[in-house]
Formats: sequence, C-alpha cells, structure tokens
Amino acid sequence: MAPSALPLAFAPALPTRGAAAPRRCLARRRPPLRATPPPPPVPLRCRSRRSRPAPPRASLLGRGYLNFTFFPFPLRPQLVRRTTVKEVIPDTMWCFEQEHGLGFTNVATNIRMTVVRLSTGGLWVHAPVAPTPECLALLRGLGGDVEHLVLPTFAYEHKIFLAPMSRRFPSARVYVAPSQWTWPVPLPLPLLGIFGAQVLDEKAPPPWADELPLRVLGPAGLGPFPFTEVAFLHRASKTLLVTDAVVWIPQSPPPVLAASAVETYARNNVLVRLRRGRRGLAVAASLPAGGNDVGDAAERAARGWQRIVLLVLYFVPFDLIDPGPAFAATAGRLVVAPVVRILVFPSIRHSVRRWVDAVCEWDFTSVLPAHFDGPVPSGPAEFRDAFAFLGGEGDASGDGEPVEAVSYGSPSLPSKDRRALDTLARGLRLVGVVKPE
Repeated sequence: MAPSALPLAFAPALPTRGAAAPRRCLARRRPPLRATPPPPPVPLRCRSRRSRPAPPRASLLGRGYLNFTFFPFPLRPQLVRRTTVKEVIPDTMWCFEQEHGLGFTNVATNIRMTVVRLSTGGLWVHAPVAPTPECLALLRGLGGDVEHLVLPTFAYEHKIFLAPMSRRFPSARVYVAPSQWTWPVPLPLPLLGIFGAQVLDEKAPPPWADELPLRVLGPAGLGPFPFTEVAFLHRASKTLLVTDAVVWIPQSPPPVLAASAVETYARNNVLVRLRRGRRGLAVAASLPAGGNDVGDAAERAARGWQRIVLLVLYFVPFDLIDPGPAFAATAGRLVVAPVVRILVFPSIRHSVRRWVDAVCEWDFTSVLPAHFDGPVPSGPAEFRDAFAFLGGEGDASGDGEPVEAVSYGSPSLPSKDRRALDTLARGLRLVGVVKPE
C-alpha cells in the first residue's frame, strides 16, 4: 500500500525539495485527562488462623480416592469417599468421618479422624482417614499447620491412610503405636511409606503430652500378632480418645453412610433370608423381596441400619429378619465390640485390665471412639463397666475364655449371634495363632 493511502494519522511526512521536512505527530492529540480523585484505600484483612474459608464444593473429583486393598481383605469405598466434618468444641476439636466397610458389599459404617488444636495453634491429627481433596480442603480450612500425625493402633484399616496423609503434610511429625506388624511378610514402616515415625511411649512422652497424655495397651499376646492401642485424654475438654477398644452403637446410621447401603439391607434380600433365625425356609421365602412389609421410611432406615450393625459386629448373625433384639443388646451404651470382645480381649485380659485401670485414673466425661457414635457421655465408671466381662479369673471351658460378668454396660451377648465368633476364636487358639496370656 502507498503511503498516501494510509490514514492521515499514520501517513509519514514527505520532505519537499529545498525545505526542511516538518515534524508531524504520528498520533492524534488526546485531550488532557481530568484529574479524578484516587479510590479510597481498601483496608488489608489479615486472615488469622481461626478464620475459615467457605467449605469446598462437593464433587466426585474432590472425593476421588483410589483404594484397592485386596489383601488380607478389601476395604470400601474403592473410588469415591465422602468426608463430613463436625465441630465438637469450637475452634478446638473436630471429627472428620468417611464411609468404611468391607469391599464389594454394602456392609459399612463410619471411620473417624479427630483433629485437635494445640495451645501452639498447630493441629494434632488422630487416626488419619483418606486424604481426598475434599478432606484436605476441610482440614486446611481449620487454620493452622498440621504439626502431628498420630497412628494409635496396629489396625490395618487405620494404618493404610497414615503414609498418604504424611505425604500431604511432609513437615508434620509422625507418631505410631508400638509393635507395628504386617502379614504375611513383616515389613518395616519405611517400606509402607511411613518415614521418621516416633513410637508412642509413656516413659518418653511426646512434646504435646501435657495437653494429651497417653496410656498404651500392649503390645499384648496374640502370638505373632500383638494387639496395641493407645488412649489419649484431651485435658481441656475431659474427652477420652480411643480407637477400637470400645464403641457406642447409635440408633440411626451415621450421616456419612450412603443411603444406598442402608436401603440394601432394609430389603429382604438373599442374605437376610439365609439368616432367618428359627423361621422355616418357607416363611423366609414368603417375605416381600423389596421390604414392602415396612412402609414407613424411618422404620425402613432403622431396620437396614440394625442389620448392617449385626453384620459388622458378628459377621454371621443369627437372625436378620428381625434384628431388633440382638441390636438392642449392644446399642445405646458404651460396649466392647463383639469381634474384639470374643476374638482378642479374652486372651490378653490381664493386660487389658491393667490398661483399663490406668485409663480410669483420668478424669473424663466423654469418650470419642474411631467408629460409630462419638463423642458420647461416659466417664470412668461407664468405661470400666464395658470391660466387666473380663472379671473372671478362671476359664469357663478350659479354652482361655473367662467367665463373663453381666452388667448394664457389659451385657451378655446373644449366644446364637456370637456362635460363629466363638467357633472362630476356638479355632485360632487351637492352631496357635492366638495364645492366651
């Protein structure tokens, strides 16, 4: 394009013969800018450690977590884990819960991580759960740094989340219960992704022990598989933190539990018909398949939850068609779960009783387990009463199982529901897997 064809503002000045080329502005003149007052200053808002951002939006991506643990048994959920959080004590204690159950089934309950803010402002994390993006956002939203990660047990369903949580918070110090073990091949903690862990020890208390003193159960008995659990007392709130030693079965399912799981066992499916109690096969077969014999939604949810609880506690309960009586034997009070009560504690009853005595020296008014309901109103008397079944010094049958005492907090378990666990316990003692103290 020729220069003369350009717009005037962009056309270059052509010099004429014998005259100096005048200077031309290459851009149009702009009118002078009017003086406008500057905007008022915006005050800086410093986010303190106690201010919380808006909760993250729930999404499948935020709840995604790959968890394929096939050995020794699979755990669910495998792909998506919802996290709920409940503030127990304002700006001091929170409960994070996720669904937890046996893989490829709808038998599930909740698993709980407890977070405590220390006097330093840092966060102390008890029994970490799966670090999904949603869980991490909620945890970081509390304000303060995650300074301590605590594994209070040897149990596999709690141990598998410690390593991934520690990778998300590499500056946090890691503490574990003594005598960690794996099966069938014994692996050191570094091969499990747990590095620099300090073993919890009452004789060498950690730096936060003034706020959260500890009592160690074990390592005790059970042959090559010692049982260990560490209890903590949150002095400021008089709350006892335990893992699996005791539970409180609520009347309704935890909010984090998927409604589909409860609905599955509200129906009279094949499993329910097989565990029919004293009813004949014809009676069980005549039940409505969809569970339409209970029309009220709340009653259906209650029945589904009761059946799930019996499957979790007994593995093979006697009567799932009418779960109410067996459910009432353990619900609404502080108890030792039948699996632990029958398979574990009778063989290490002396160690357990010493531990219970030590824990009951503390002044606490509530107990916070890692499963089912919590925190629940219970003190040393209720806690001791839950272990009253260990009161017998001798054996009732010569197989290492003590005579069981009966009390309000430690009711006699239904004999037909516990039959499968009793048989399993005798088998484990017979082959030497479990050796009584």
